Amino acid sequence: MRPTRLLYVVLTLVLSAAPLLAQATATPADLDRLAGPGWAGTLTYRDYTTEARTTIKAAPLVLRLQAAADGGAQWDLQMAYADEPHANSGDTLRLSADGRRLRGAGIVERQQLSDGRVRLVTEQEGRDNERPARIRIVYVIGERAASLQKLVRYAGGAFFERHIYEWVR
Repeated sequence: MRPTRLLYVVLTLVLSAAPLLAQATATPADLDRLAGPGWAGTLTYRDYTTEARTTIKAAPLVLRLQAAADGGAQWDLQMAYADEPHANSGDTLRLSADGRRLRGAGIVERQQLSDGRVRLVTEQEGRDNERPARIRIVYVIGERAASLQKLVRYAGGAFFERHIYEWVR
């Protein structure tokens, strides 16, 4: 193969793979849209034993925290379940200082939607139902509507929805 043709092939391969190698980033402003009171909504989840879908009321309260020592942004997330208060929970949403990791997972997509909402997708290896799995979380965040969807893929399978939170205010 002639050197110019080889160079052309190599450049074509590198340039076509570049979008796959680039990692998406999020900004603190993306997640600040969740901050504040007034959210109400539901959690719909797939039962591990019966595979039945169940929907319960779920209302988050998200408050911005002081930045982490390494400069990452943080939010306190408190989830209240009106019908199952024993399940109320808390978590910290942490965005790395470089915007490439959310809650420890790599951000693989950031998209500005036509309606003004932001769609963030994270992925990481983890466990689901005591099995190794690829975990994908899809955040769709707006000022008045938001959702958080957990998708799971076991080895050799396709992604399926484990649960989805949907909120409005």
